[in-house]
Amino acid sequence: MKCRLLTSAASLTVAVVLIAPSHGQEVARTKAVPFEGTQAFCHVLDRFNLAPVPDLASFKQLDPAETVLVVFGDNRILDEIALDDFKQRGGAVLIASDRDDEGRLVAWKLAIDGQPVSEPRSSAYKRISSCPLVRRLDRRHPLFRGMSAESGLATNSPGFLRVPRRAMPILAVFSGNCKVPSGDDVGGAPFLVAALAGDRVIVMAGHSVFMNGMIAQPDNDNWTFSWNCVRWLSEGPNGPRKHAFFLDEGKVRQSFDVPLTMPIPRFPTVQLLNGLLRGLEDEGFFNRVLQSVVSRRQIWRSAMVMVTVILLVWAWRRLGKARFRQDAGVPRTALEPVGDFAVSPPPMLERQRALVQSGNYWESGQALARFFFEEVGRLTGGPAPSVVLAGGGWWRRRAATRQVRDLWTLAYGPTGHLSSRALARLPTRLDQLASEIRDGRMLLQSPAIN
Repeated sequence: MKCRLLTSAASLTVAVVLIAPSHGQEVARTKAVPFEGTQAFCHVLDRFNLAPVPDLASFKQLDPAETVLVVFGDNRILDEIALDDFKQRGGAVLIASDRDDEGRLVAWKLAIDGQPVSEPRSSAYKRISSCPLVRRLDRRHPLFRGMSAESGLATNSPGFLRVPRRAMPILAVFSGNCKVPSGDDVGGAPFLVAALAGDRVIVMAGHSVFMNGMIAQPDNDNWTFSWNCVRWLSEGPNGPRKHAFFLDEGKVRQSFDVPLTMPIPRFPTVQLLNGLLRGLEDEGFFNRVLQSVVSRRQIWRSAMVMVTVILLVWAWRRLGKARFRQDAGVPRTALEPVGDFAVSPPPMLERQRALVQSGNYWESGQALARFFFEEVGRLTGGPAPSVVLAGGGWWRRRAATRQVRDLWTLAYGPTGHLSSRALARLPTRLDQLASEIRDGRMLLQSPAIN
């Protein structure tokens, strides 16, 4: 894949930390995966019970109504597959490639143009011009179910689609200020097309949406979109599909059993930030900003104030050392409390007695709730997170959202009252939520960052 996001992306690895189990169990494992890998997408395929197809010969022998074809990046395998016939017989297809299709999609009146699309930094994802953020989506389609109105799909050097009239419906397009290296304006060019009903076909101009390093970022909708894609494609005419033939850059994925239960750590990486800061220093950016904001006279005045404060602190310390001290010749027993002077209990014991007497265990409950969000959910402070469920009806979603909101109020809201009985039930509730997140049935997302 053409990655212009990181200069050393080929050697970059990302640590994926699994959710820690409940108290008393073994500590969870840590697995390192490539930044541009698709292990997280494989995990989604596995969650929908899709078995991997080992080779092309086995794929051709399967019933298309029970099979999903997934092609990422290199699309030359389509020369060996009767794509339109596979679709007509009920097969599901996901083609996501930033390479020219060279006429392989002509039967569907589509074409992929591999020129990398860029967007101005002011509106691009993470302010990186090679990462256009696709926000213009047809949210009526099931692929965009549950996605927030503010976020979008984060990409990395994608191509764009050429879609004649009366071809497949266009569901996602680039913003109006996107361009390609030749300087042509591709604002409004299609990024994703898919069937509105009947056929299960998705064609995208790039698979960077599904990369490990971008699929679970908290400020985009890539994770929700990936889950919706696999759910929609797995729905066959005769029930849930059973098989998936997944080609990632021309290589067949032999296994989907990847133990991922947490989003991949967010980027930009330390290497990227270090390189950015070094470039700004070499250009004298910080000196220019300082000179434009603060005059030379103000700098000297601030320096003199700082020196004066340092001298005052030094003088105060010197005076403190010269103060009166107890004569070392006086026995310490003469200074110890005796007689009617009672020894006070430790402060922590006094604090515990005060909590028991008041019957309010709010501080203990607040500590447990904060530990849950910070260690399990990787969230701290701010507005309450949104809840994404892998299944369940509207009542289940409403109950889960209310439960997470109440816990968030307990963790970061104003001081209230919590009884001993409510405190005793709190660990069980937290263990249940952690189990749902660990199994992939629930995802906590921070509010979107525009």
